[in-house]
Amino acid sequence: MYKSNKSHVKLKDIVNDIKTITDNPIYTNNYAYVFNGVIGGFVDIGEHQGSYVAKEICNILEGNKIEEGILPKSSGMYIFDYKQIYDYNIDILKMPKDSKLLNKPKYALLLPKPLKITVCIVFSLLILIVVYVVYKFIIEIKKSNKNKKLYERAKEREQLKTDFIVNMSHELRTPLNVILSTSKVAELKINTNNYDNKYLLGKLEQINKNSNRLLKLVNNLIDITKFEQGVYEINLENINIVEVVEDIVLASVDYATYKNIDLVFDTEEEEIITAIDKDKIERAILNLLSNAIKFTHKGGSIYVYIKREKDKVFISVEDNGMGIPKDKINEIFNRFYQVSDTLKKHEEGSGIGLCIVEEIVDLHGGKINVYSEVNKGSKFEIILPIYMVEENFKNLQIKDIQQIVKLEMSDVDTKEN
Repeated sequence: MYKSNKSHVKLKDIVNDIKTITDNPIYTNNYAYVFNGVIGGFVDIGEHQGSYVAKEICNILEGNKIEEGILPKSSGMYIFDYKQIYDYNIDILKMPKDSKLLNKPKYALLLPKPLKITVCIVFSLLILIVVYVVYKFIIEIKKSNKNKKLYERAKEREQLKTDFIVNMSHELRTPLNVILSTSKVAELKINTNNYDNKYLLGKLEQINKNSNRLLKLVNNLIDITKFEQGVYEINLENINIVEVVEDIVLASVDYATYKNIDLVFDTEEEEIITAIDKDKIERAILNLLSNAIKFTHKGGSIYVYIKREKDKVFISVEDNGMGIPKDKINEIFNRFYQVSDTLKKHEEGSGIGLCIVEEIVDLHGGKINVYSEVNKGSKFEIILPIYMVEENFKNLQIKDIQQIVKLEMSDVDTKEN
């Protein structure tokens, strides 16, 4: 007890005072100290003595003879603190058998420290190996799925190429057959003197039209090859793009009229000067007009509109024709893709025109948007940046716009309705 106030000294304070004097492990035979920071030892347990003595007293009261005396020879057991054992690096293998451990975690192992460290290392390595195996397994699955997708895409692309070649062969063969059959008929009429000038001019017009179709197909194939090789070039000049688009529309009116289609041009501004390759932009607009005319029903309408917003020019070609399914819109610019046989069976075409349009717009630093709904029509919107370049007069050429239109519209049906 403390002399000053006669209060009891706490057992834990006594143990801590001892630990300030020595680093050696502290053992005890007093059960009360076991829970206050000592390692433990062979501890006397009063409860055991009381229980034994009580049983012996009962035997005496019942008249039973006592041979060994009333007190037990041994009334203790070995008790150790799990944490203190490892703090002082006690050799567990030398601990008495059947020792009782205090403060031992539920899943903790009672092993020598070196062995425990080894077990922890081995267990950690096993976990790392399992994690690595699972990781590699997941990577292999992802790689397998990726390869599978790449294979499917390659397979689909090869199929598209095959379909493209078959379709292109048909597109080349059709005008060739028309040219050959027309020339044969014309030759027969001439040999038999059974003809007139109007008849021959009609046959020559068929030959010219189908020759233009062949030339357009060949030009498209050449351009596709240039795109593939990255050698397609544009020659920019500062020009009024409103006038370019308007001239193209006006030159295409007759082709729309043949199908009883209204072709309307409108603009918010009369002049928008910007750097473009005139021939390439004419070709892109003509391709969109050609598609609009081909896939718009008789009595339909096509609306071409141009406007300026800040530093961009917007050119839209809108029709109320067949339209494009929503799930096909993202595919129509694929150079080997065609929307459907349903559309193709009504009109001629190689299916690569839109790919060329997209490439031309992209080379001008622009983009093209598509808005469409089946049986309600489509709207193609070209967005180009407005900027200037230094003039290069070497590239300026004067071309007959009617010839350009005739070439690009060569696959549009111009039979009188």
